[in-house]
Amino acid sequence: MKALIVDDEFNVRDVIRHLGQWETHGITKLLEAKNGHEAKSLIEKERPEIIFTDVKMPGMGGIELIEWLDSISYPGKVIFITGYNDYSYMRKAIQHSSFDYLLKPIEYEAFNHTLEKSVQAWKVDFEHAEVLEDVKKLRRNQLATAICLGDRSDSISLAEFLPESEGYMLTLLSFYQMHNPDFYIQKLSDDLTDRKLGYAFSLKTDLNLCLV
Repeated sequence: MKALIVDDEFNVRDVIRHLGQWETHGITKLLEAKNGHEAKSLIEKERPEIIFTDVKMPGMGGIELIEWLDSISYPGKVIFITGYNDYSYMRKAIQHSSFDYLLKPIEYEAFNHTLEKSVQAWKVDFEHAEVLEDVKKLRRNQLATAICLGDRSDSISLAEFLPESEGYMLTLLSFYQMHNPDFYIQKLSDDLTDRKLGYAFSLKTDLNLCLV
């Protein structure tokens, strides 16, 4: 797991860096940014699960950062760290789904308790998301199989998983004599999705068949 510290003061970042029991709670990479703009670039590149951010920073502050995170439905946990004991900041944080709110000066026990809670909460959310994605994937594959068998009644639902287009070209791939092609089908599907070209469906009638 990765954690990101966002604060314009080096001393504050240094304190947090040495304060956190990072490895104990599964954090293997610690990132730092001086403001919201730097944080956005790091978040897009590194995808940290846990984010600690100051409220007031030059250029782009913590409120603007969490508003952006909320707008893209970012799954990470965000904790505000600030010296401003102001209800308006707390209200903004709550509105944009921040996980917690810590006041400076930061206390060792309070900080690590919040770190532990945020990591556990992220793990629970991640497990739920994995289960939900498995259900969605099964539904997509069932729809594709039904269409291949001649049932076009729910073809519009299948189109919801595809990029917008006036038409689609279909290809049937056979993973001949391969024991378990699921891994390769998923890699193909991920690549097509990332490039907004299409999707790869594993057919339920024959696990070695893939509809692209």
